[in-house]
Amino acid sequence: MLITGIGLHPFGRFEDRTATDMGVVAVRAALAEAGVARGGFQAAFCGTAYGGVAAGHRVLGRLGMTGMPIVDVEAGCASGSAALMLAAAAVRAGQYDTVLVFGIEKMPKGIIRSSFFEPWQEEAGLTATPAYFALRAQRLMQTSGVTKSHLAQVVVKNRRHGVGNPNAMFR
Repeated sequence: MLITGIGLHPFGRFEDRTATDMGVVAVRAALAEAGVARGGFQAAFCGTAYGGVAAGHRVLGRLGMTGMPIVDVEAGCASGSAALMLAAAAVRAGQYDTVLVFGIEKMPKGIIRSSFFEPWQEEAGLTATPAYFALRAQRLMQTSGVTKSHLAQVVVKNRRHGVGNPNAMFR
């Protein structure tokens, strides 16, 4: 089993583009790199958390690439990985020879609303994912040897990797 092409839309806030617009850019690039044209794959798997109903259908419909199974996968922050896992399992099972796997997302500004959280968590201000992870980081620092300096080193490493990536949000 091989991944033969990848495509990305640059990361960032693009007020003039929809998630579908950005997905079209990424899918076109991935198919071009893989040398796969219309009709060159038997199924598609689209991972998204905020893309809504038929997110994958909208992207592929815009490209005129419908008429095969298009599976939308919503698994929160793991949606892309879950889509890849399901696609790989379908290929391993012999259901398909070639599949397209892609993800689209356009995060909302402000609080991240999700049915994952209970109402009391939202009322307490714990529903914004950054707040949740900040609390987890504080707990980790209390129970292990992790320091603020260690966490800052992760940011520095990530930014260092972003410098050479034209698609990175922070370069």
